[in-house]
Amino acid sequence: MVDLNQLAQKWVEIREESTNTKILLRPSTYNIPPARSRRTLELISDGIAVSGSPSADDRSVRNAGSWALTMGELVIAAPGWTGTYTIEEITPNKLVLCRK
Repeated sequence: MVDLNQLAQKWVEIREESTNTKILLRPSTYNIPPARSRRTLELISDGIAVSGSPSADDRSVRNAGSWALTMGELVIAAPGWTGTYTIEEITPNKLVLCRK
């Protein structure tokens, strides 16, 4: 079972640790190596999701959406993240999602 307190935070996509089938995210507080154009996903405990994506000038563009855990799957409705995901792994330092 997923710990909602662990899930509800701001996550940063780490492309260099992701694969074609898995998206690896780290907490925004993690020591993340610098890289351009990192996407973010903030999951707020009341079901609000905030997606962050880079713009043409590298500034982050943030958009609001929603999220829910449904039958053990993470359902996100936020620009750049919309879809249903299986949570393959969640630890204090890592979230691994697989798109369904």
